[in-house]
Amino acid sequence: MTYYAARLSFFPAVQKILSSSKKSDKMPIKLAERLIIESDGVYNAPKRKGHTERGFLDFSLAEILTDDDSNLIAFKLCPRKLTRYNDVKNKKLKRLEFEDHPDSNVVWVAKEQLIFVEKPKKYNVNMESILASFADYLNKMLRDYELEVNIIPITNESMFWDVIGTGKKIYEVEFSLIAPNFIGGFNHNIREILQGSKDLYNSSKTTFGISNNDGDLRISQEDPAVVGMLLWVADGGGNWRIKTLSGRRKTEKTSAEGPVKVDADLEEYDTISIHAFVERALSILKSLKGKEKK
Repeated sequence: MTYYAARLSFFPAVQKILSSSKKSDKMPIKLAERLIIESDGVYNAPKRKGHTERGFLDFSLAEILTDDDSNLIAFKLCPRKLTRYNDVKNKKLKRLEFEDHPDSNVVWVAKEQLIFVEKPKKYNVNMESILASFADYLNKMLRDYELEVNIIPITNESMFWDVIGTGKKIYEVEFSLIAPNFIGGFNHNIREILQGSKDLYNSSKTTFGISNNDGDLRISQEDPAVVGMLLWVADGGGNWRIKTLSGRRKTEKTSAEGPVKVDADLEEYDTISIHAFVERALSILKSLKGKEKK
């Protein structure tokens, strides 16, 4: 089975609620865990003119699995689809909601603030839509506590350099980095810069960008600033965007197009198998990221 890893990053909500907010003494990751367990697990994606907004999907959560201490460890995410069908007998066009897509296992690793999401089995369900929709689902509950979450895939650093190396022209390079919150192990210098921006401007995200109208940007693998920001993004701390010349057309490439794939089997959907899977998946992820840094 192929899984994608994504990092959950929590930060104070930009928009404060008018009424008194709810209080919780739990760490945000543990609060999110409790909200998932206690919710009805149904997410209705934002709609525009009766249609689901691009980049989102309706889903429901099922078979929520907890360990002996009632900690969340896994659940199944089931995309839903609202479709039309012909009622031949009554000569009418009706709308029917049904579970059109196979579910994906989602393994919750609170200690690392990671989720491992099984690759969608349906070609027209993509990982970006799943992560965006799941983040929106959590945010609708977290905002009562004046918190928000970003869910960003762990990505391949090498893709950035592949795009830089193969582009005939490089017009723009942009890094959007999430301010430090409740996760550690990131580049110390970048952390200090983002923390300073957060303290000074109350920003939850900081964007660094450079551009050249002629497409003559020079990006070096020896540049410590670029390397530091790239490592931050690769560990799920933000994203990058490159505008380049491909053939005769300008195109954009983003870090979301290069998620790290973790190939690990989940033998059974039970507590013992989930714990074994997490151990294997974290080891594979560490190995893959180690190869990237060589």
